[in-house]
Amino acid sequence: MTDQPGKPKRTIRWLFGTAGPDQAIHQTSGLIAIVCMTIIGLTGWQIQSEYFDQLQRHDQDVANLSTVLLRNAESSILHSSTILLGLVERLEKDKLTPDELRRLKSVARAQASSYPEIQGIFVYDAKGNQIFSSLELPTGGNFFERNYFQHHLNDPSPDIYLAPPIRSRTSGDWVFTVSQRMSDSQGRFLGITMVTLKVQTFLSFYRNLNLDENALVSLIRKDGTTLLRMPFKESEIGTSVIGGAAYNAIQQGETEGVTTYSSPIDRIRRIVGFSASKTLPFYIVVGLEECRAFREWRTSAYISSAVALGPLILIVALGLKTIAGIRKRHETEDRLRQAHLTLTEMNRSLEVLASEDALTGLANRRQMERVLSQYFLPPNPDRTLLSFILIDIDHFKNYNDTYGHQAGDQCLREVSGHIQNQLHRHTDIPVRYGGEELAVILPDTGEAGAVKVAEKIRAAVFEAAIENNNTPLGRLTLSLGVSTCIPNHDGAAQDLIAQADKALYQAKHEGRNRVVFKAGLGQ
Repeated sequence: MTDQPGKPKRTIRWLFGTAGPDQAIHQTSGLIAIVCMTIIGLTGWQIQSEYFDQLQRHDQDVANLSTVLLRNAESSILHSSTILLGLVERLEKDKLTPDELRRLKSVARAQASSYPEIQGIFVYDAKGNQIFSSLELPTGGNFFERNYFQHHLNDPSPDIYLAPPIRSRTSGDWVFTVSQRMSDSQGRFLGITMVTLKVQTFLSFYRNLNLDENALVSLIRKDGTTLLRMPFKESEIGTSVIGGAAYNAIQQGETEGVTTYSSPIDRIRRIVGFSASKTLPFYIVVGLEECRAFREWRTSAYISSAVALGPLILIVALGLKTIAGIRKRHETEDRLRQAHLTLTEMNRSLEVLASEDALTGLANRRQMERVLSQYFLPPNPDRTLLSFILIDIDHFKNYNDTYGHQAGDQCLREVSGHIQNQLHRHTDIPVRYGGEELAVILPDTGEAGAVKVAEKIRAAVFEAAIENNNTPLGRLTLSLGVSTCIPNHDGAAQDLIAQADKALYQAKHEGRNRVVFKAGLGQ
């Protein structure tokens, strides 16, 4: 039988196995698994959703913060660049007199005081001698060996140059420099102008952002040289970040972005946002330590997992208890079923014992009476001839007295075997009538057939030549009385037996070892 179109299939059985004693356990186990997987799946989905939500927030935070800090740094450096541009134009065109130099110094001091991040404004000649300073300190000293001076000496470019932080000779503070080359009309090197920016001002601004302990803010030159880094360490000044994710992205033309990577400097894994200046040679990196950034999410994940764990444990416990109950019920049912089978077998055995003669294995007299009564029950539309043979072992008392009762029992078994061997229909029933008397019920058998069967039984025992001394023939013989009737309301089984008994009596009276027939009532 195939599934009908549109008719729902038996999905449960398909999922949990074919019908059988274990189907309930399979279904319960499957249901528990589905519920547990659903809870785990929903909890996992919630935790994952919270993770991506928090990751998105952190990505947005570092991206926005890097943009803000880039604008702040650009503002300071552009101010410095503007100051330098004005100085270069004046110094490249005119040779200043001492009075003009004093006025220029006054202007420079005013400009420096307007921007708290500016430490000082300086001018150096072609040999590295300081010829101008906005500070109150005396002018002087040679700075020929400084990184920024050597850069401009060897590079004719008029672009500003950002150098890594140095300790100021004048104040001892950490500063990083913004410098520009001065050249004459022939391009010959005249010296440099420079603005120093206070590192502490930038660090204070970054610290006021209240970032985590291992948060990162870096101002990096586009060639990968670190100019400024928070947390600030002298050993990390000027370190290279070439190969870092942000550096690689900027080299590929990106101006901003967010990524996650481990810093090549301190190896701490961070969520990093970067923004590169489009006009100046630097970029800003802002990073939040990944471990700390997701601390809140981890706490939430632990709580969600703990909340889900309670129902899971309860469901599994109840499920296991249910399965144990099902198994116990099945075991009880199996025991009851086995007990029922045992009882049925015992009843069958008792029934056999109740209807069978223990010595000969033939039907007993009670079974004979029950069978005969069935043939005389009304109504019986198929009334056919019924024959009955009553058999007596001749001189059986003499046999017992001569050979003993055990031999007598064996004799009864042997004679019973000969009787059974002459019956070839399953409806023919051999019976132990009582003592040494035996009988045979022959349904659907008339006089001639019954006498023939009786004669075959007599002959079989006679030819067996079972010894029986002190008898006329010296062997065991049988006397048989045969009766036949048509069962009806007027007749009874007792009448059939009575006629057979009369025939048996006549056989004995006529000398034994013979068959005598007497017709029953109703024939």
